Amino acid sequence: MEKIDFGSSIFALVMFRSIGLFQTIQSFTGKLFWALFVFPMLCIIKAKDPSQTGIAYELDFARKVHEFVWDYL
Repeated sequence: MEKIDFGSSIFALVMFRSIGLFQTIQSFTGKLFWALFVFPMLCIIKAKDPSQTGIAYELDFARKVHEFVWDYL
């Protein structure tokens, strides 16, 4: 009869859980990166409408970012 090594199975379980946790953190940071950096840049590029200047442009930009973050996260 084989001797069961509980130490290695516990280590494997901890490693499996930490890999899952890492993937969760990586997924969240990826979404955060999109929400804070990539999407605002796309908004700035897309929203370069000469008729929108000053406060109207700022409010429209803030609304687009808020809607994206709310929907995406």
